[in-house]
Amino acid sequence: MLVNLLDDEDVTAHVISSLRKLKSKKSASKISKFLNHKNPWIRKEAKKALDKIGY
Repeated sequence: MLVNLLDDEDVTAHVISSLRKLKSKKSASKISKFLNHKNPWIRKEAKKALDKIGY
């Protein structure tokens, strides 16, 4: 359910943060697409999530 919200830019960073807390390995490949996002907050959350997930 959360992964489906990644495309909604109003909540993307919050969703990535939630997936980080869940350590969702299944979502790692989808989160990795945000490492080059135009929004620095989203990039930062994506990096933190992938680091915590171990991707």
